Amino acid sequence: MILVKRETEDPRESILDKDVHVRAAATRDLSNIGDVDDIELLLNIAKEDSSLAVRHNAADAISDILSRHRIRDLLPHKKAKKIFTQFRKSVSPISNPAILMAYGALGIPEVLNILGIALREPRMEIRWGAALGIHRYCCSSATIGDQDLEEWVVGLLASGNYDTDAQSHLLKICSAASFRSGLKYFESIQPSEREELDSYFKQLSLGSVPNRGLWVSSGLDAVEINPLLKEPYQWCLIAGDVVWFAEEPKEQFKARIEQQKQALNTVEKIKPVEPTEEEVVGKNQPSPPKKIQSLPVTHFDISMKDLKWSVWKDYEALKKRRMWFRPHGYEQECTVLQLGDRTWHPVSEEDVQTLLQHEAKLPEGEKEDIWASFAEVFSVFQPLDNAKGWLSIALLWMRAHNWEAAIGAIENALEHKNPSVDLFYYLGVCRSALGDKTGAEEALRYCISKLKNQRSALMQICYAALEELQGK
Repeated sequence: MILVKRETEDPRESILDKDVHVRAAATRDLSNIGDVDDIELLLNIAKEDSSLAVRHNAADAISDILSRHRIRDLLPHKKAKKIFTQFRKSVSPISNPAILMAYGALGIPEVLNILGIALREPRMEIRWGAALGIHRYCCSSATIGDQDLEEWVVGLLASGNYDTDAQSHLLKICSAASFRSGLKYFESIQPSEREELDSYFKQLSLGSVPNRGLWVSSGLDAVEINPLLKEPYQWCLIAGDVVWFAEEPKEQFKARIEQQKQALNTVEKIKPVEPTEEEVVGKNQPSPPKKIQSLPVTHFDISMKDLKWSVWKDYEALKKRRMWFRPHGYEQECTVLQLGDRTWHPVSEEDVQTLLQHEAKLPEGEKEDIWASFAEVFSVFQPLDNAKGWLSIALLWMRAHNWEAAIGAIENALEHKNPSVDLFYYLGVCRSALGDKTGAEEALRYCISKLKNQRSALMQICYAALEELQGK
């Protein structure tokens, strides 16, 4: 999790500063901590500021503010319509196409007709703004199961009123929002056109793929920017016919919220540096503005250690969709799930490896079914191209007392280059658990024969295991 810091003491004052860098920083602050009452000020900036970049930033900040209200019932429909009227009176999409993103962030059907018309505009930047507005509208979890919305988007695609660029935008939206009826569009186009759009076809097709995997939810909506959100992280493991659920421990949750509060109370002022190339920000700008250094990124580690997992009994009853887009803070597009009113992202490879390092260990007592599900999922989705990876899977199977599956994973590990000798110790443990005394002794003695250090811990463990076997 990235901890957000402010760049200005008071963004509502700083947004009126003479320095373009300060104004830009203020819009970024309001993106993170602004509220609906700031929209009027931001609309004025989006219309009047001399810097095109600041005008765009202001419109983007409005979108981000609205994203915090979409699924939390904080913006009644009547008030949203009033804000929509303000948009139309204040800022023309011709002068600031980014305002169309804010239209979509409002999340009321009254905006759709204008966005659909704007997507036909010959000016590329207006089509871009309209596409982002429709994307913001459609990807919120508030629209799961909205068949009318899906029919509207797919209807635009099938209407023949949009050029290739706009069609690409619409297909991307269908992929992002899992509007799978958009697949019908590919039946009506020529093979040559199909080749150019094949990536969208593949992404849309992913909507029917089972949702197996390990997923994490911060509580944020799909397009929400909200560092002040006070909701615990949640994880779900979807494996075959069972789904597991865990929630962030209370102490970690409290520490994370407190650290974010402190970060937002810290003003990280950024010194401008000379630009490396000419930039023109506004018509009346006498000289190119200086570039602004990026804020230093600060992270809070979200630990998956010692989570309390339980079967998620309500999973089947939830509305679901499998989406494809680049979430905020991610470097590339990926599969995103929406389950009920929460949005779920795949757990990072780094976090998976950390989990394996902590949890891939010998069983310490009772059978733990959760680790069989982890082993099943990771053995399919992780790049297991080395002996160490397969050993981790074997240890997870062992914690679930699935000794046959553990032996299979150990055998896979032994097929790789330079397998560690301790694999034979684990093989002996599994065979012993299955009652194969002869096979267990064979594996343990082979392990001992390969050890050079007679005093090593592994040597002592193997001898102890042999003694236990012989005593049975």
